[in-house]
Amino acid sequence: MAAVQKSGGFWGDFGRSVIHSFRTVVGDIGANKGYIISKTGFQSGSVKAVKYTNVELVTWERFQQEFAETWIENYFVPTITEELDKLLGYTEPLVQKWMCEIPDHEVDVVKGLREKYLPFAMVVMSCTSYVRIFNKHDRFPVLPLIDDNKFSKEGLENIPKEIVEAMGYREFLNECLNYGKKGISEFQEVRKKNNV
Repeated sequence: MAAVQKSGGFWGDFGRSVIHSFRTVVGDIGANKGYIISKTGFQSGSVKAVKYTNVELVTWERFQQEFAETWIENYFVPTITEELDKLLGYTEPLVQKWMCEIPDHEVDVVKGLREKYLPFAMVVMSCTSYVRIFNKHDRFPVLPLIDDNKFSKEGLENIPKEIVEAMGYREFLNECLNYGKKGISEFQEVRKKNNV
């Protein structure tokens, strides 16, 4: 894949020469498809110049739609699954063995951590490969989460607003990783302190 972005204006005759040059580059590098991206659109001459080629004229929004699903399945889902797997284990219904071995005075600490991170873990679980293996067509969370009726409003109140209000999946992923890693470290601190 190759891409070039034209930020403004319609492409006329100059555009056709750029398109022909870009077609050559796409062919020379062996890309299966090239994209020319414009914020404002293309003139008919540009549209004719790409007809029957492997160059596509697209808006930025269309370009993002084309690759969003691929990015989610090949980067977002594996990253969130791998990085936050421990937190999912700490909050799942069946407690881990080490949680049963801590001193009585630490039990409430672990219970508190489990309650604190459970709503977040439920959101994260819906984004992991564990859920997507069984139902690949399950709808990915709508952003911002507050607009997604898949999650209870009460549960979302216990999740940092940076996560609940994230408008883009990159921002959402970064905020989830930051908060999730903080949670993992809180659980690990209790475990380390008690040598379990």
